[in-house]
Amino acid sequence: MKKFNNWLALKMTLGFQTMWCFYLFVIYGLTPLKWPQYMNQILYWSNFCQLIALPALAVGALVLAKKAEQKNQAIFEAQEKRAQETHDATMELLQGAHSMMSELHALHVGGDRHGKRTRNE
Repeated sequence: MKKFNNWLALKMTLGFQTMWCFYLFVIYGLTPLKWPQYMNQILYWSNFCQLIALPALAVGALVLAKKAEQKNQAIFEAQEKRAQETHDATMELLQGAHSMMSELHALHVGGDRHGKRTRNE
């Protein structure tokens, strides 16, 4: 039942967020100008619509917020994974560069010890 209620509230919320709904309510609000004798019935149905719409819009807003939160969490997790992968790749490159620098340093220092000429000689 909760699933149906959330579905209905979501559909009502999305329906009330359209310009067509706005136009419908403007026309409905102007009907007493054309038919003033029906003003009491129009006001009754207007109040009835508000009583139905208010809780439905509140529940629909909560459903939309939960969906947005889930989507944002998924985006955050994907970005966090991508950042970790980038960090790991950068650390591998840094370790490779460090290894190459160590090898070059060993060759340079090793050349001095074996009687090879250095820049100062």
